[in-house]
Amino acid sequence: MRNTKIVLIIVLWAALLGTVAYVRLTQDDSGPKDYVVRMTNDMTFDPHTLTIRPGDTVTWKNVSKELVHSVTTDANKVRNPNLVLLPVGAEAWDSGLLQPGESWSYTFQIPGTYHYVCVPHELVGMVGEIIVNNDE
Repeated sequence: MRNTKIVLIIVLWAALLGTVAYVRLTQDDSGPKDYVVRMTNDMTFDPHTLTIRPGDTVTWKNVSKELVHSVTTDANKVRNPNLVLLPVGAEAWDSGLLQPGESWSYTFQIPGTYHYVCVPHELVGMVGEIIVNNDE
């Protein structure tokens, strides 16, 4: 009888450990993520293109030492409105001017392609792209 109890305890313990291991292996690790796009002294967004999922947040960080940057999809704030692009249903956003060391974040909910511009450096081609993809 005592040996039966010990065997039963061992079997139950092994079953519990197996369940815990299975849960850890099958947990969905695809929750929202945070990304950083650097705004540089070279008047570029780094990375230029970023592919993310709905619910992910992108933070643009001005890592330049002297330059003021911005990030906008607002066609009314740029000289060439053809440079910005929003998916259907998405609203334009604008960081305003970011001094060196400052940052600004946006959480993307609507899938599609977003083209954005640094207003002070639009004429030198400081543009970037975010692709929000359900399948990423």
